[in-house]
Amino acid sequence: MIEALLQLYAPSDVEKAFLLFGATCGPCAFAAFLRKEVLEVRHYFPSFPERQYTNLPMMTKALASAGIRWEKVTQWPNQGLVLISGPEKYHSRHWVATVGEFVYEVSLDTWLPKKLWERDYLPELAKRHQSKAGDWRVEAGLELSAFSQLDLPLLCR
Repeated sequence: MIEALLQLYAPSDVEKAFLLFGATCGPCAFAAFLRKEVLEVRHYFPSFPERQYTNLPMMTKALASAGIRWEKVTQWPNQGLVLISGPEKYHSRHWVATVGEFVYEVSLDTWLPKKLWERDYLPELAKRHQSKAGDWRVEAGLELSAFSQLDLPLLCR
């Protein structure tokens, strides 16, 4: 478990990216999965800063632009990106990255075990949206093509 965690990367420029172009959970989860800084992947999200959100078509376009193959799944992917939504689908959405049993949560600026994320963070997210953790579901999982996390820095140059 510790070896897997050491291969994961949390961007160090999340706050700076938010201040410069309004980066939210979508670009940050994308960057974390790709082991890049958020400012390095900013060009994959051309609608920012005018639209400070990332819907499913925007994310799939970013992945395609980066040359990354993906498959949409209805459940939590093994490695990829997850769009979760609360009871008000268009007002309560959140992107996370996932690799195996770990989740990258931009609000915590770290990767943590999915069970811990579900137990401790999801209720806080739901509370901010006046809902319950049980009201949140996977809206879309994007299973990214099989490659090692160590190969990721070679992509998106």
